[in-house]
Amino acid sequence: MAVIFTSLTAQIWQSMPIAASRALFGSCNHIPQDLLPKFWLETEIVDWHRSLPVGGCTLKANHLFFDTPSNPTLKIIDILTVSEVVPAAGRGFLVHDVLAVLTP
Repeated sequence: MAVIFTSLTAQIWQSMPIAASRALFGSCNHIPQDLLPKFWLETEIVDWHRSLPVGGCTLKANHLFFDTPSNPTLKIIDILTVSEVVPAAGRGFLVHDVLAVLTP
């Protein structure tokens, strides 16, 4: 959780809103809902697995944060689609993958 918090806060400042996926690992969900607002950072929780990656955002979020596959619900957000849409809009994104397996 510390790595995710540091990764997000190193790239943003007060005037940069963040959109986070509703389907996040429990402790990761705590960051956009509870911690970032304490630093006066505007956050929005979005159901991206139901629409385009940025389609559900009502904010003009500069950074997107999501977990794929999400734990424990295993909801999938297509990283390729996000990577095609997000940089074109001048936005960055952070992906948390709790189920990644490192192989040699």
